[in-house]
Amino acid sequence: MTIISLDILPEIKIVSNLQLGGWNGGIISLDSDNYFLAITTESGEVTLIDAKDKTNPFIVSKYNSNIENAYNGCTDKNQEYSFIVSDSGYRVLPLKTNLFIHTEIATVTGENQGLRVTTPVPKNQPFTVQLFMIII
Repeated sequence: MTIISLDILPEIKIVSNLQLGGWNGGIISLDSDNYFLAITTESGEVTLIDAKDKTNPFIVSKYNSNIENAYNGCTDKNQEYSFIVSDSGYRVLPLKTNLFIHTEIATVTGENQGLRVTTPVPKNQPFTVQLFMIII
């Protein structure tokens, strides 16, 4: 996936590249281009990409059900669901949930007499958590 800038037409500036693997069947823009769903064949089905920093996009997670290929996709107008065309037909993936998770996060900043010293992370400090799901 290549992010380009068309700010100074006719010049096309390459902002960043991200290797996805497989053949790309399409890209779905989410949250005002802050996230993308890449639809791929041969290397998974759907890849979620965080592109808030356009110069450094990264893969958040991949979804592949039964080692299938995806060919195209779209979202509803409220971006609550994505609709993916795959080997098995249409697949609907929810993009939003009403689930809330309470967390308290601290960083380990040292050790004192064999005990860890931690510093709480402020509630307004952004951070990224990457989750991997393995289905056997």
